[in-house]
Amino acid sequence: MKGVHVVLLQETHSTAEIESDWRREWGGQLVLSHGSSSSAGVAVLFSRRCLPVSVETEEVVAGRLLLLGSAGANIMRLVVKLRDCTDSGDVLFVAGDWNCTVEQDRNQAQAEAAAGGPQSGGRVEDSAPRGP
Repeated sequence: MKGVHVVLLQETHSTAEIESDWRREWGGQLVLSHGSSSSAGVAVLFSRRCLPVSVETEEVVAGRLLLLGSAGANIMRLVVKLRDCTDSGDVLFVAGDWNCTVEQDRNQAQAEAAAGGPQSGGRVEDSAPRGP
C-alpha cells in the first residue's frame, strides 16, 4: 500500500496462532488485539516509514484496544479529556466505531432510539480537541 503509513482495522478475526503471519505480511510494526477466527479483533499497523518511537497499549477486552461503554455523553467526556490532556503539538490517532454524528439533533434521536428514552446529546465538534 504505497503512501499509507498507519492502518486501523476492526473485525480482523485474528488469533494468536496466526500473529506471526500478520507480522511477516505487513513488514512494519503492528499492534494486535485478537478475538477469534470468526469474530472481533482489532489492529493498528505502522508502515516501515512511520514507526512510532514508543507504543503503550492496554487490552481492556480481548479484540478491543479501547472499549467505550456507551455512546453520547461518555464519548463527549472522552473528547474533552483528550483535548485537556494533550499538547497542541501532539499527534493523536483516535479511531473506533463511535456511533455518533456531528449534528446534535441526530445524536439525540439515535441515543433515544437505542435506549428507549431521552438521553443527553451533544455535538462532537463543540468538544473536539483544537489544533495549534
